[in-house]
Amino acid sequence: MNSDNPKITTNQFTYTILNKLGEGSFGVVLKCENEQTNEIVAIKLQKSINNNELEMLNKMQGRNFKNLIKTYELYQKDDMYYIVMEYCKESLYDRILSQGKVKPDDVRFIMKAIGNGIKEIHDLGYAHRDIKPENILIFQKEDANNIQEIYKICDFGTIKNIDLLKTQYVGTAYYQAPEQLNNSNQYSQKVDIWAFGAVIYELLTQTTLFNGSTEDEVKQKILNITQSEIDQTINNQVNLDRKYKTLLLNMLQIDPNKRHDINKFVEDMKGQSQNVTRNQIQRITQPNQNQVNNFISDLPIPKDYQKQKNPQRSTCISNLPNPASLQKKK
Repeated sequence: MNSDNPKITTNQFTYTILNKLGEGSFGVVLKCENEQTNEIVAIKLQKSINNNELEMLNKMQGRNFKNLIKTYELYQKDDMYYIVMEYCKESLYDRILSQGKVKPDDVRFIMKAIGNGIKEIHDLGYAHRDIKPENILIFQKEDANNIQEIYKICDFGTIKNIDLLKTQYVGTAYYQAPEQLNNSNQYSQKVDIWAFGAVIYELLTQTTLFNGSTEDEVKQKILNITQSEIDQTINNQVNLDRKYKTLLLNMLQIDPNKRHDINKFVEDMKGQSQNVTRNQIQRITQPNQNQVNNFISDLPIPKDYQKQKNPQRSTCISNLPNPASLQKKK
């Protein structure tokens, strides 16, 4: 740890800024180290925050969630928000890039873990609206000489109260549900189930369910596909036990009235084990903003963040925050 680096001091700890993980129109994400415990955390500094994300982060503080990223504290100073959260090295998208197709046995485990995370969001009265591999983090925990993997959902910049689900072009093109694109006046939390199904298909095949050279082309394919075409694709391309293949088909129903909701999904997934960890909550106090800002401007972005991003994988609205570990390999 470089003692010359600027610090962010909390009520209990002092964090040293190590490097910049990424930046964009939303602000910047920093990798920091707790001087007392040596724990690595991510601190997200962003210029604005929407009311639904603010409500969600406040609800998450001080509560245990099995499959949502830990948020330690949210702090506002002048026109900047500071979000302290757990740091993660790898996303599900990174895993797909590095290892290719995911084994069916592992996919069943992932299905239950992420399904539980979606249920935690839905039970709070929100829809995530941007479920995708980049927004699923993979944590590792050593237990009895074994390394357990824990999957958690992150990035709540697109989250919305279920009573206000009217904005259409929110999310990432590959995973948007048909009702988000067909000029529906209102949709439901089931858009997350559709996106989740598209993610599972990608894990098993190493390709997105809908492809195109442009965002508009991807959206047109989603709007034009028939249910029989989806069923045929799943049956021909997906290597899963019949039970789970049927569940996937129920997640990818074009008609949202026929699509599983999260409670039905969780019910069908009963019996599959998953690993969890406990949350720890700390509080953050005012950082030295001028010192932090001056240091941030001189920090290099890791080389892997500078790689060309696929525009179709980007969130389809601007000025939204991205989690620390997801600033690479997009």
